[in-house]
Amino acid sequence: MKSFLKIVDRKILDPETRAKGVSFAYMAVAVLLLLHHVYVTVYHKEVLTGARDLYIPFILFAGASFFMGRLWKDKLFWVFSALLVLKVVRTAMFGAYAVEVSVTYFVLSVYAFFICYAVARVLPRDLWRPFLLILCFLWTLAAVVFAAFGLRVACSGVPIFNLGTEAFTINLDNRLYLIYHAVSSGVILAVSMSVALLGCILSKNAVLRGFFAGAAVVIFFTCSLTGTRTAFVMSGVNLALLLYIPLRDRLKPGSLKDGGKSLGKYALLFLFFLLITGAAAWLQSRSANLLPYLKARSGLLVSNAAAEEEAALYEINMRGFDLSADEYGFLNGRFEHWGYVLRAVFSDPETLFLGRSVFLTMDPVNALRAEAELMPLYHCHNTFLQYLLENGLPGLLLYGAFIFTFVFHAIRVLRNRNLPFWQRALPVGGLICVLEGLVDNTCHVNFGYPQMTALFLFAGFTITLSRQECAKRP
Repeated sequence: MKSFLKIVDRKILDPETRAKGVSFAYMAVAVLLLLHHVYVTVYHKEVLTGARDLYIPFILFAGASFFMGRLWKDKLFWVFSALLVLKVVRTAMFGAYAVEVSVTYFVLSVYAFFICYAVARVLPRDLWRPFLLILCFLWTLAAVVFAAFGLRVACSGVPIFNLGTEAFTINLDNRLYLIYHAVSSGVILAVSMSVALLGCILSKNAVLRGFFAGAAVVIFFTCSLTGTRTAFVMSGVNLALLLYIPLRDRLKPGSLKDGGKSLGKYALLFLFFLLITGAAAWLQSRSANLLPYLKARSGLLVSNAAAEEEAALYEINMRGFDLSADEYGFLNGRFEHWGYVLRAVFSDPETLFLGRSVFLTMDPVNALRAEAELMPLYHCHNTFLQYLLENGLPGLLLYGAFIFTFVFHAIRVLRNRNLPFWQRALPVGGLICVLEGLVDNTCHVNFGYPQMTALFLFAGFTITLSRQECAKRP
C-alpha cells in the first residue's frame, strides 16, 4: 500500500506530471474544437448557426485559454480584444435583433481568437510539434475528402449535397463551388494545402510524408477548378516562402549596410520569390487542363469526342485563366472597388470615425456605384477596408496593429537560422491569409471560415516563438 501511495505521489501528483497531463488534455480539446470549426464551415448550412451548437464549450475553453496562457500579460491580446468589443458594441446599437447577432459574432470570434492565438502560450514548446502534426493530419484528411467531393462533381457534372444541404456544384459561371462561393472554396483549399505542406515538414515518417505530399497535390488541383486567382497566388507565395528559407541560408546575405554584395543577394532572393510565386500560380491555373483527361479515363463521365472535351475544358477554365479575356485584368477591378469604398468612408464623418457596423454596411458604397450605373458590391474585397467601413478608423487601427505585429515577428522567425526548418515554416500559413486579406475578405471574423482560424493559430505560434527567442538573447 505504501509503495502504491509513493507511485501515486511521484507519478500522478507530481507537479510536472500534472502539468503535462493538463497540457495533453488541452491539446486534445483544442484539436477537436478546431476541427469542429472546419466541420461547421464545410458541412453546415449556416456558419453562425452551427457555431451556436457549442456556445458553452467555446466560452469555457476560451476562459481556460485566457488563464492557462496568461493572456492578460499579452498586449496584442488586448488590442484584438478591444477590436472585438468595438465590433460588438457597434453592432448592438441597431436594436434587439442586433444584440443577438453581435453576441453570435462575439462568441465565434472569441472561440477562434482565444483558442487559436493562445495555443502556443498554453502548450510547452516540446508539445508544439505533436500538436501541430495531429492537427495537420486531421485537417488534411478532412480537406482531401472535401477536395474529393469537388473532383467528383467536376468530373460528373452532378451536384452533391453535404450534411447542411449545401450543394457542391459547378456554378453558372462555370467555377467549382464547394462552400457558399467559389472564392471561399478556393481560399479554404489554398490554406489546406499550406497545412498539408506544413504536415509534410513536421513528419519524420516516410509514409506520413507521402500522405501529406499526395494530399497537397490533390488539393492543389481541386483548387484550380474554383478559378480563384487569389487562391492561386496564395499557393504560389506559400511554395515560394518555403523554398526561400533554405535559399536564404545558403546565400547568407548580410546587412544592406554591407554594400553591393548583400544588395545583390537580396535582389536575387526577391527575383527568386517572384519567379516561384508566378510559376506556381500559373501552373495551378493551367492544371485544370487535366480535367478532360480525367473525364475520358476515369469512367465517371466518358467523353466521346475531342470537341466535347475541349468544350468541357473551356467551361472549367473560362474565368481567370485567360487574363487577356478579363476586362478588369488580374485584380478584377479591385482598385475601382476600393476607390468607391474610400469615397464613401471619407464623405461621411460618422462612417469615418464610427463605421457602419455589419448591417447595411455597403449601402453608401453601392449608392455611389449606382450613380455610375455599376453593379453593387457585397463586401469591400479587402479585409482592412472592411474593418474601416464597419468600425471606422479605430477598427482599422486596431486590426492593422495586430497584423503589423504578426508580420514583424514572422520576418524575425523566417530570418532566424538558429531555428529548425519546421519552426521557421510556422508563419507561412498566416502570411498567406494576410495576403488574402489585401485583395479579398474571407479571413474576416464575420464569416468564420477556417482561414480565419488558421490566421490566428499561426500568428499565435509565430509571435510566441519570436518572443521566446528574443528573451534568450543576453
